[in-house]
Amino acid sequence: TLPVGEDDEFDDDEVEGDTEEPTEEPTEEEATEEPPKKADPPQKADPPNKADPPPATAATAYSADPPKPPALANPHGFRFVHRPIPAHLPNPSDVGHNSEVITGVTTGVRAKVPPASGPDAAKRGKWGFFDGYGSDGMTDGARPTVDYARHEAGDVPAADFPDDAWQADAVYVNHFLDAAEGLIARAREGIYEEYGFPVDGPSADRDAALGFYVQKDGDPASTWGGMPVAVSRPDFDGLVRRLLHAMMTNAEFKVAVNGHSVAAGHDNNFWQSYIHQFHHLMEPIFARLGMKLSSYNYGRGGMGTLQDLFAGTCTLGDPDVLMWDSGMTEREGHIKDAFYRQAILSGTRVPFFIGELATGTAAGGETAGVQQTAAGMPTTPMDEPGRSAVPWAARYLVCEKDEMNCGTAAMRFDRLCWDETITEYVPEKKQKDPSGGGGWHPGWRTHRLTSRKMGLLFLHALEHAVSLWQERTSAGGYPLAGEHWHVTEHYAEIRKNSLATVADSKCMGFQEPLRRVCSVPMRGRSEFTGRANPDRTSLRTIMRPARDGYLPEHALEVVYDKAVSFDRQQIPEGEVDIRAIVGARRLREGGEERQLQQQAPAAAADTGASPDGPHASPGLRALADKIVPGRGWYLLPAGENGVPVGYCDGSTDYHSCKRDKDTDCLANDHQDARGGIIGDDLSGWIVFDIDNVTEGFVVLKLETWHSKSVDPRTEGWTEIDNGGKRRLTEEELAHLTMEEREEAEYPRRGLLVSHWPDDIVVDFAVDGKVTTMDKTVLQEKVIHAQRVVELVVLLDEKPKKPKDMEVAVRVRCATSVRKCHMSITHLYWA
Repeated sequence: TLPVGEDDEFDDDEVEGDTEEPTEEPTEEEATEEPPKKADPPQKADPPNKADPPPATAATAYSADPPKPPALANPHGFRFVHRPIPAHLPNPSDVGHNSEVITGVTTGVRAKVPPASGPDAAKRGKWGFFDGYGSDGMTDGARPTVDYARHEAGDVPAADFPDDAWQADAVYVNHFLDAAEGLIARAREGIYEEYGFPVDGPSADRDAALGFYVQKDGDPASTWGGMPVAVSRPDFDGLVRRLLHAMMTNAEFKVAVNGHSVAAGHDNNFWQSYIHQFHHLMEPIFARLGMKLSSYNYGRGGMGTLQDLFAGTCTLGDPDVLMWDSGMTEREGHIKDAFYRQAILSGTRVPFFIGELATGTAAGGETAGVQQTAAGMPTTPMDEPGRSAVPWAARYLVCEKDEMNCGTAAMRFDRLCWDETITEYVPEKKQKDPSGGGGWHPGWRTHRLTSRKMGLLFLHALEHAVSLWQERTSAGGYPLAGEHWHVTEHYAEIRKNSLATVADSKCMGFQEPLRRVCSVPMRGRSEFTGRANPDRTSLRTIMRPARDGYLPEHALEVVYDKAVSFDRQQIPEGEVDIRAIVGARRLREGGEERQLQQQAPAAAADTGASPDGPHASPGLRALADKIVPGRGWYLLPAGENGVPVGYCDGSTDYHSCKRDKDTDCLANDHQDARGGIIGDDLSGWIVFDIDNVTEGFVVLKLETWHSKSVDPRTEGWTEIDNGGKRRLTEEELAHLTMEEREEAEYPRRGLLVSHWPDDIVVDFAVDGKVTTMDKTVLQEKVIHAQRVVELVVLLDEKPKKPKDMEVAVRVRCATSVRKCHMSITHLYWA
């Protein structure tokens, strides 16, 4: 959850692929992945007659590799790097039946919005965002800009803006800020109206449900601990600074969440998770204000964040705002502290956090708290006529009596798998009909409410940013002075302060071999998904091919890569639709919306990439003569929650993840999977090339419990001897707390090395130096860092200067042939 109080937490479930045998499958679909395969799109045909059989297009292969953002260029080697809006953006999403396109005036960023309904248009008028043309004296044509990449973090001095740049044009900026002020107010009022609260004036009921509190100097924590959204004044100013920076430099602004299955949105469709409902709400607002909002869901069922934080922000996409939501699966104080510290240290920016206020602050981070509860929401009455008086968005969040069954899965969830009206592809596998059913997770209404609270945090910050911009330029002239929006010194100060507190921090609770993660910026590669820039952060991108060129591949293809949306999941006609409100536009003659385009600077060379950039094996020297990459390693298969097909970057920009022919819920779109590269004692060496090792700290994450030799007696068990416990029924689970459910379904394991046969031997080699560990040594060296996270430190010796290194692993068993298995899921280094 995203609690204001450190111990006020939700819980999590769904461990997938963490047992010796495949576990009972969760509700999310599973699939295997393959290298992208391009094919000509299917030819459009006349709509089939209803009596005719559907066209046989099941074998059509769709593109799993659409144009994606390039690696972030950093030719000057800056600590903090400006992130321009990608030149090649995916098409605006159709999720939610959006049909009208709006365009960011200063950027060209496009977003689709629903058309405003007749009643809405009549109520709110034909208001639209200022476009910089017409009678205001603006001229057609391109405006000059600056090359932000020439300045650290894009912090351009005021004198370097051309006189005709929009930032330096007082007339344009004043109109822009006036329109921004109105846009923000309309969005905030829409949220209040959506839940039936007054849009202005004081309201205790509104504050209890959607209140926003900025702590003033000297305020005790008790005055804000129960607020739906809370932040301290200095931290709030940090978010305002980041938003001003993104607006002034027309940047991409990334928001990401990392956590357990509540964050992932399990038992709902992926787009119904709160991070993507937040994106649906805020995307057109960011576009109007000259930014590109990108939102990512990196939630994983049954896991915390430890496996991700050890990779720094490589697999989290180096976000501007990072959310921690893993209260049930991650209670360890040292791990939570490390999550914030690594994000502060490792990226090309320092993120603002949403999570546990006390933990984030202790680590040196700027943090806000957002409550995931329905406290303060209107009560839905028992009588049927009274229910219709409760606003649609709030209906059934809080019910008058238990007999209304508001807590049942059928009432909370509305997950769907396939739209039968689609004719261009017919699924080979019968699609499930969840019929609104699901497990114990929060339903779509709760996710929507959380997204609105997040939206209010950003709207308040944007409102403050616009007000500050107006005040400071009125007094100091145009463009806005850098002291209000530059971030380089601000980021550097946060990093300095975070490092200064490491020695006395909770992070020191790690086992001694892992404590380096508290103070050095980490990097990493993985086969887990969702994952930022998946084509550049996969283990396979640093895996050295065998002599014949072999690298692990997949057999399945993406079968459908378009958005699937459903009429019954849309906002009913006549109800408040905030995206339509903020997307309302003023049209010129001819019905077209005008755009103000900029001259784009020459593209920077794709060199000096950020930590998540691609790394091609440079043909480094061979290891010892006998260390040759083997051909026996393969990708963890679908039946064990392996690497999925498609582009699984945690966003809803692409629609190919897990979309293979064996998927029985194609529109579910959840992306979390625990992929790995697996081998046994006959697989030979697996070799990785890692670059720019500065600290000499190399850590491997492995999984010891996979086995191809399955005893039928243990089928369906989740631990050795099934733990002496049977699986509880749904009725029994319903009477447990969320914490009790997690422990009942997925009890904490003992040391997982015990799954290996006694004769196992593992060879680890770093730069040709081989270390051999038998089972006794492995039991000592493999660190059980979290419930299903096993780590082994391969190197902890700082080199004289940064260097590229080679890392190799081999499994051996003298007599237990093909019974010694290892899955490698992550490789970390600093």
